[in-house]
Amino acid sequence: MKIGAIVLAAGQSRRFGNGNKLLQPVNGGAMITRVVKTLAASQAMETIVITGYESDLVTQAVAGIDGVKAIFNEDFNQGMATSISKGVAGLSDDMDACMICLGDMPYLTVDNYNHLIRIFAEENSKDLILIPTFQERKGHPVIFGRQFFNQLIALPSNDQGAKEVIRKNTNSVKEVPMFTDNIHFDIDLKDSFKMSPYDERERK
Repeated sequence: MKIGAIVLAAGQSRRFGNGNKLLQPVNGGAMITRVVKTLAASQAMETIVITGYESDLVTQAVAGIDGVKAIFNEDFNQGMATSISKGVAGLSDDMDACMICLGDMPYLTVDNYNHLIRIFAEENSKDLILIPTFQERKGHPVIFGRQFFNQLIALPSNDQGAKEVIRKNTNSVKEVPMFTDNIHFDIDLKDSFKMSPYDERERK
């Protein structure tokens, strides 16, 4: 099955304080660069980065990475759902599913992404929503089968993301236990770096 990755990278990082958190250095490059390079090395067939706030800088940070396309969301101020809608609409026509990823989760690995992609492919269903969990707590990224593309495109403008689609289709949800908690660790605040349970070398 062909699964495309959508990276939500349009927000203004208001809670982070001064500066765009997606451009903060992680492992020698911008956070968003690390996230997108990891996805480009995974089994995702394509990666779409949805930009908004400081779009030019974010686009520049992912330029030249194979299989990556940046799309500007002119409605990014109206909430995360608008970026999801824009991303799903921008997928290639032959994608069987989309993996919705957050641009502020730099500690997810190629193995994390590939594990979810593999399980989705084994299920061989376009009527499936795959959610990773760790200690029974849900995390990211989430994979949606093609059956839900129209619902994702039609999401109302808000900051609830795709939660509404998940709530309406609980019978299609499959939870996948993961072995690490990095599916929960996003960078919202500057102190999030200090609180990271991951090795300091990860943030060179």
